[in-house]
Amino acid sequence: MHPYGFPEVTFLSILDTDGAITYSMDDFACFAGGNLLLGGKYLDRQDIYDLGVAVTDSCHATYNSTITGLGPISWAWYNSSNLAYDPLNDLDAARHKKAAQYPGNFITGFDWDQRPEPLESIFYAYRITGDPIWQDYAWEVFKAINETSANAVAYTEVENVDAPFGEQQLNNLESFWFAEVLKYLYLIFADPQVVSLDTWVFNTEAHPFLIQGGTCGAL
Repeated sequence: MHPYGFPEVTFLSILDTDGAITYSMDDFACFAGGNLLLGGKYLDRQDIYDLGVAVTDSCHATYNSTITGLGPISWAWYNSSNLAYDPLNDLDAARHKKAAQYPGNFITGFDWDQRPEPLESIFYAYRITGDPIWQDYAWEVFKAINETSANAVAYTEVENVDAPFGEQQLNNLESFWFAEVLKYLYLIFADPQVVSLDTWVFNTEAHPFLIQGGTCGAL
């Protein structure tokens, strides 16, 4: 889906229980960009590959368009007819449409919960495309984490990604912060032969497993 006025932005919409498009997404779904990139590369499907790049780039845009540089947990947008799924958003359209600047979304969940999915896809995008722009994006996110999430004890979730200093730290540290966020950030800057995607596959918690039967040789 492309938000109204932003054809260069590509999101994947949540469906409601009746299967209707809700013109909304959360950062959990940002894993799909890397998944599509990996599948498109192995299957030699340029259309899938291009969709993976577009989704990953648009998920990154939800980060670099906030005050903190961290991404919200969820967001929504106006469809090609400039209407929102929730009629209440149309009643309050002036406020939401003012908020719906680049990348064309308005935030519905303002907290940053240390989720790894956007960085996961940035990792795959760098490894598969070789374009250093993805390293630049990862470095921006790393700096934003240090500026907003760090404290004297560790790193924590923050309450509002679109407020100075995240408004408030939430005194919570998730295990996947270590297992995934830090691991993907490290691997984005490591030599590509470190856990090469030709010989290793990651499970959902970013633990690498050797590909059975030898290397795939596609990457």
